[in-house]
Amino acid sequence: MDGEISARLMKLAGRHPALDRFWVFCARYLILGLGAWYLFVTNVDWSEYPGTMGRDLLTLLAAVVVNETVSWGIGYLRFRPRPFVENHLTPLVRIAPGMKSFPSDHAVLSFTVATAMLLVPYPPTAGLIAVALAVLISVARVVCGVHYPSDVAAGAVLGTVGTVLTISAIRAFGVF
Repeated sequence: MDGEISARLMKLAGRHPALDRFWVFCARYLILGLGAWYLFVTNVDWSEYPGTMGRDLLTLLAAVVVNETVSWGIGYLRFRPRPFVENHLTPLVRIAPGMKSFPSDHAVLSFTVATAMLLVPYPPTAGLIAVALAVLISVARVVCGVHYPSDVAAGAVLGTVGTVLTISAIRAFGVF
């Protein structure tokens, strides 16, 4: 089933050069836009929201370190080749063929940021926009042929659950 969904999404590629550029942009660079969105939202003076940028940024960085460490551990223990390698295809995004596919680090990172934005005291719409960007990044990674749907789904779950647990631990122990 993973291969079927992947094949259907990958058919979105190669239809039009402008659309291909859109998918490549989302798969490679939109994650930088998500980071910029986080920095913008946490740096704006939301007087009714008492969060501080420094504390929230340190909390996010802690979640990123925890989640990416777990992701690389899983990838090391359960290496999975990328779809373009297994199916002998040319991906829209250039990437080293020997790198792990499962779980998707782009999905882990983008859902870590999105979840952190939902859990900090800022307007909920800011977090929802971050979730939408994280979903778009993840779908684009599948369309471009560098991940299977289960890779990005696992990355999304790991990013979300890991962030909730990390932020809960930080709050419980009063670290920041």
